[in-house]
Order: sequence, then structure tokens, then C-alpha cells
Amino acid sequence: MKSLQQLRNSISSESIRKLNPHLFSDAGGLHRDGGKPARQETLVRRIKKSKGSVSCICEVSLIAFRRTEADDDGNISALKWLRDAIAATLGIDDGDKRVRWKYSSIVTTGKQETIVRIELL
Repeated sequence: MKSLQQLRNSISSESIRKLNPHLFSDAGGLHRDGGKPARQETLVRRIKKSKGSVSCICEVSLIAFRRTEADDDGNISALKWLRDAIAATLGIDDGDKRVRWKYSSIVTTGKQETIVRIELL
């Protein structure tokens, strides 16, 4: 079984962690004057603090760029593995009510990829 840290590292690249220190506590990345890390509450800490809460604290948008149009349930099932991986990284069940999941797809002739956007509410 992978640790939470190993899951975080396997899901996100170093550049993503450096660009999003507010989401990853171990990111390093942005510093204030004096070389000290900026004190920002990470998403993982915020979720731990809100344990027992029923209100939504973040929204995760999964935007799939595909060559063909996908209907809603096809898009959701195709991205299930990614939803599970994000939830595991956050240390929660993927059905947790504190996280709102949004799905969309865009038809492209370019590279097929998925964009993940996490927004604190």
C-alpha cells in the first residue's frame, strides 16, 4: 500500500507542486522575503480540519480533451481512476461531500489529455 506522500508524488509532477504550494505542503516552491516558505494552508490540511463537516470546501474540475464527443456518463466513467487517485491523495473517500466533482469534455484534433483544476471555496 502506498503512503499518502507516495501517492501525491506519483500523481503530480515537481513543476505542478512548485506552482501550487497551496495544494501540496511539501512543494517547496514559492517563498517570501527571507527565504522562509510562505505559510499557506494546504488543501490536505483544510480537509483534515473540516472532518465531520458536510459543507463543500473545494471543487475539482476534470476537463478531458478527446478526439470524439463523450456523453456525461462516459466521461465520468473514463475519469474514475483519476477521481480515485485525487481522493486518495487528499486522504478522503471519492464520495465525500466536502468535495464537489465537475466533469466536461472538449473535442480536439490535438493532444488528448485531461486538465485537473482544484478550487478552494
